[in-house]
Amino acid sequence: MLKVAIVTPLGSFPFRRIADEIAKVFAAHGWFTVVHHSDWPMFFKRYDRIVFINLTHSIAYGAARTMRVFNTKDLILYFVSESDKMHVDVRTANRVEKLVRRVATPSMFSFECMREQGLRVDDVVPHGFDSEYWCSEPSYAKEVREKFKGKRILFTNVANSRRKCIDKLFDVLARLLKHGIKDWVLLINTPPLGHYNVPKLIDDLSKYWGVELNKHIINVWEGKMRGGTPIDKIKAYYYAAHVYVQPSCNEGFGMPIVEAMLCKKPIVYVDAPPMNEIASPDFGYPVKYSEIKYDRMSYRTAIMFIPDMDDYYKVMEKVLTVDEDELIRRGIKARDRGRLYDYRRVYRYFVNPPEPDDRPKAYDIFRGVMVDVL
Repeated sequence: MLKVAIVTPLGSFPFRRIADEIAKVFAAHGWFTVVHHSDWPMFFKRYDRIVFINLTHSIAYGAARTMRVFNTKDLILYFVSESDKMHVDVRTANRVEKLVRRVATPSMFSFECMREQGLRVDDVVPHGFDSEYWCSEPSYAKEVREKFKGKRILFTNVANSRRKCIDKLFDVLARLLKHGIKDWVLLINTPPLGHYNVPKLIDDLSKYWGVELNKHIINVWEGKMRGGTPIDKIKAYYYAAHVYVQPSCNEGFGMPIVEAMLCKKPIVYVDAPPMNEIASPDFGYPVKYSEIKYDRMSYRTAIMFIPDMDDYYKVMEKVLTVDEDELIRRGIKARDRGRLYDYRRVYRYFVNPPEPDDRPKAYDIFRGVMVDVL
């Protein structure tokens, strides 16, 4: 029996879900599978293949050399959220890249970013999702809907990072309150502290616009900074909402977008890569961006697509006032598209990857196959 190890960082719940679902696909194909949660895997076991899931290049390249020497001759690197200018030694990276079979990333935007930096990247493999799980509505969703009966419910599920741009969303919503559009509530699942002090941000905008924004924005985050809200609760908030808002100005893929799609929600999103590789005006509400900025952080420089605030206002005004039947119709289209990202289709790539010298390929979600990148 062939053996595979899926290696993913400690403390990252989204990465763990990716690892578990990749492991299920290998198991379904008859492989013995092990999932290791480690930032620096030093396990000395032999595997026929290792899939190493990571974000930070400096860790990934060092660990890749160790795994290649001691653990396997067949190593795939999957940079799951590469969307920026990473602070890496390109010469060191290029030496390590010669040791691996394939390097994959989840969006064409990520693919192009890596190429521009002189980093090797072979394939575009989008994130996969358990559509059977996401397409079943939890009972708690009804309770949430009843609690806010008569209001248009918005939901956003993002980390507390500047690149998620919740300040822009809050500012637009405060303006809407100022102009008398009040029958709505925004549920956010965001740690209260991070790049933003969320309560202070809401308070400052309330004072600036002369509104009571705190009565309309409710943070549903539960628990400690790591772990947070149980996934079943998050799913309930998706289902309870009328519209899902993805305020991010920067992503490597945007997993919550597909999760919301599978829960039959139309999406508000910044019309920039890679968000517009997933969402579509057929079932979503794109917001134009007006400029590109670069936000330097400790290990990368994030490429930020800053939304046009006037267009943002018009889009949010529309989703808060449009007939609910239109939102339902768009939600049905969203689910149809979301099902194409089922992990059983997408993650077959890792079981049968291209040969090391094959041309770069991208997963075509409509046909369910890898095709050459032109």
